[in-house]
Amino acid sequence: SLSENLKYLEEIDGYLLILRNRYLKSLEFLKNLKIIRGNYLYDEKFTILVHTNNKLRELWKINEEKKLAILKGLVKFAENPDLCYQEIENFIQFSNTSTASFEISFNSNGYKRLT
Repeated sequence: SLSENLKYLEEIDGYLLILRNRYLKSLEFLKNLKIIRGNYLYDEKFTILVHTNNKLRELWKINEEKKLAILKGLVKFAENPDLCYQEIENFIQFSNTSTASFEISFNSNGYKRLT
């Protein structure tokens, strides 16, 4: 399982890409991730890109004691119909960013959960 295989993952040198996955409901398997450096970026701009994931409902838990450091690049969430906007807001609130910026589409995230 992803949880078993990635339980020791604490650092990503480049970027995190969750794109067009039809099965993932949660990214909780990344719960021990502490830092994404962004030393190389997806499409030369993204450190985190979570896009077009039809069943994704939750990210992973970060909080005041367990922040995620994002050192550079753009963080984008778009076209995730089951991912509640509040889930993304909580994630952003507890991300410790240096020079990263966020691009969040309110209209294309979580719209299926509103109906």
